[in-house]
Amino acid sequence: MKSLIELQYEVITGRRLNDEAYSYFARAVRGGRKNLINDKVIVSEMEKYSTVLSKHVVLRRVHAYEREWQRRHPDIDVYHRDIILLSKSKKFVADLTVESAGVGYEAASAQIFGIPSLLFCHEKERGRPTMVIYFDGKTYTPTIDEVLRNKTPIIYFNDKNIREVARREIAEFFNK
Repeated sequence: MKSLIELQYEVITGRRLNDEAYSYFARAVRGGRKNLINDKVIVSEMEKYSTVLSKHVVLRRVHAYEREWQRRHPDIDVYHRDIILLSKSKKFVADLTVESAGVGYEAASAQIFGIPSLLFCHEKERGRPTMVIYFDGKTYTPTIDEVLRNKTPIIYFNDKNIREVARREIAEFFNK
């Protein structure tokens, strides 16, 4: 019997999960559509090397799809879906441009799972908090550089050079 995750993946992509070389792309979803065009460029480059399990986050109608899915499923189902898809991935790529607890959690989970990571951020957001951490009832908003302590370098881009930067960095990352 297929799991909910397998069924959802098939509905989103029209493909079945198997032992392919998968990758996972993370971006803020609830934070809005800011930077969507650049994220589509990143995912397009990723697709040259692997099947992107979380491609739905750059679809034009992702918010309508996610709202409907979340209406029918509690947040814990969203968490399980995303963590299972991430755990099946061989590579993790994220855009940290928009502040997001979810993207920060997925980046940390990728490190815990030992999944090689490539992190992008728009240069205009350099040094701004890019994730939210809740601990002991308090909210912290460190920069991603502070959290990662340079363990995973962040690739900065701008609207003019995103295609060149994404092509170069993703090719190098996936060919390691």
